[in-house]
Amino acid sequence: MTKAENDQLRRMPPQNGLRMVGQEHKRNDRLYELGQAWELLYAEQVIDRLIDLVRDVKAELRDCKAENAELRAERETLRTTIENLSRTNKGLLEEAGKPRPDSSNSGTSPSKNPPGGGRPYRKPEAKEGAPKRRRGGQIGHEAHFHKPFDPDDPSVDAYEYEISEGSVCDQCGSQLKRLPGKDRSQDMYVREQVPVSKQTHKVLAYKCKKCGKIHYGPAPPQVTKGYFFDIGLLSDLFFHKAFYLLTTRGLQSYLQESFGVKVSHSFVNNLLKDIGWILRPIYLEMLDNIKHQDVLNIDETTIKFLNKQKYAWAFVAPSLVCYKISTREGGNLGSVLTDEFKGVIGSDCYACYRSYAKDKPDVKLQLCLVHLKRDFTNCSQYVQNPKVAEYGRIGEAYIVKIFHHYHLLNKIEDKDSADAIVQFDILERLKEKLISHAANPDVEADELKGIVKGISERFQNYPELYFTFLYHPEIGPTNNLALSA
Repeated sequence: MTKAENDQLRRMPPQNGLRMVGQEHKRNDRLYELGQAWELLYAEQVIDRLIDLVRDVKAELRDCKAENAELRAERETLRTTIENLSRTNKGLLEEAGKPRPDSSNSGTSPSKNPPGGGRPYRKPEAKEGAPKRRRGGQIGHEAHFHKPFDPDDPSVDAYEYEISEGSVCDQCGSQLKRLPGKDRSQDMYVREQVPVSKQTHKVLAYKCKKCGKIHYGPAPPQVTKGYFFDIGLLSDLFFHKAFYLLTTRGLQSYLQESFGVKVSHSFVNNLLKDIGWILRPIYLEMLDNIKHQDVLNIDETTIKFLNKQKYAWAFVAPSLVCYKISTREGGNLGSVLTDEFKGVIGSDCYACYRSYAKDKPDVKLQLCLVHLKRDFTNCSQYVQNPKVAEYGRIGEAYIVKIFHHYHLLNKIEDKDSADAIVQFDILERLKEKLISHAANPDVEADELKGIVKGISERFQNYPELYFTFLYHPEIGPTNNLALSA
């Protein structure tokens, strides 16, 4: 019976068979108690199971929290790595847009070009209908011919090869006759082996009878100064050192193989020092003569001298080339040229040249157009900004046209002729266009930096310094003479 039926029986009035009902009632109560006990036991088991489940859930939750903390830390690490890689990638993209210095856009030697660097050689395409180029001299280029040796020159040894009299033709057997107009002549330079002579110079000693002073007989300077080689051999040694860049051991081998002179490399090093002291007066005279030149091309570069960084200056004039090694501090340019120089200087954009020419009306500057063209070329290769690239291409095209018409003007001997005047007018118009273009780049403010900013500031402040060659023909538009020195 259910609990509800049991409660209903309890509320019924007593009737016949009351005892039987009471017994049934007691039995139902016992079953109810057993049911209640079973439910309690089952509930306790469920509660224990739930407690175990809660304990397991808490343990898994702790593990998840720890794993979540590790994942958060790893996420932050990955985020930092991605940000660094993004910045690196952005920098690489900017660098990829900038031209790497190589032999095509800087003074770098072709042997130091990076992989894929340099300007590849491209054979110029022939114009349609134009004849193919042939070997030898080309139309429009200056011809170069060997001038035959003068047979009357005493320095020329002449040799003649003749056939003995009575000789006959090897084909028909007839007598041979002299034919003067058909002689064949071949000029030739011949290297002769000139051995080194060995000499012993003995300077006799004399003693004064009265005071006892010792006197020696007069002798050449190379003897009195104790030189092991005469001036001729020293000059030959120095020539191979300066022109062929031989090391001291290379000069040692040269002396032994060419002249049979065996000396140590340290002895050769001492000889070079002696040569330096011999040439010092000549060098100082040349250095002093620089300030009296009318035209100078000057360039400087860094070198390592006596384990210190120094600057090598090259002063190139039509009649001499002189070098000076010094630091940039202390006015090196002014110490060489002083205030006596009155002429035209061809140079790059280094500020010391403008500083020297400042407040000197007799000194004119010509800034190198090749350096300017290189700057425009670098701009034209900046792929990140099309306006910067267009700015560089237009500027480069203007300079190419200026060079073209400058060479056409130089080919005209009469500078007062109508053709020369036409070319000069074209150059002046190109000058005005280049100044207007270079000084006003069509570039946003945030991109107006680096090379573009440098070019625009130069043409805003001193544009005329790039065109001094138009009004002073003695100087060229480039500084190639100093660069090649």
